[in-house]
Amino acid sequence: KGWELSVLLTGDKAIQALNKNFRQLDEPTDILAFPFHENLVAGQMPVISSPEEEDLGELVISVPYVQRWCQERQKKLHNRMVRLVAHGLCHCLGYDHENDDDARLMLEKERFILSRLEGYEAFLASKHSHNREEANRTARKTNQDALPSRRVPPHAAALSQLQGGSKPGHRRK
Repeated sequence: KGWELSVLLTGDKAIQALNKNFRQLDEPTDILAFPFHENLVAGQMPVISSPEEEDLGELVISVPYVQRWCQERQKKLHNRMVRLVAHGLCHCLGYDHENDDDARLMLEKERFILSRLEGYEAFLASKHSHNREEANRTARKTNQDALPSRRVPPHAAALSQLQGGSKPGHRRK
């Protein structure tokens, strides 16, 4: 099966509007995840009935926000973007970090995803050498940006409308 995950790179204004609309937080953030499927169970692929449902969801990332985050911490933008995509993918597969156990499991899955990418073994070894408790706190603090799966994922047209473009023709149900 060919699963799809959309990634939209945008700016602070667009992500702030989405954050306000979907999370009632009137501030920019690094990433928002919009799972396509509802009632996800962590560790289980969604059950689908047609090829049109082979969509995991959409990730929206504010590049300027992530650039600032990286500059403040002297981190590489490339590494952070890959980490955010892995984090958002986990959310689109039903993982969350609302409590310590969930955060630990989600961090393990993020590491699993990153370990499958060529050249990221060194990234994992250097970035995740701190203790589990600190890792869980960091995951919850810096990645509180994924949306609950009950939210409706936006289309790129809806984002265009938020930036003053034309109205979207439809939204996914």
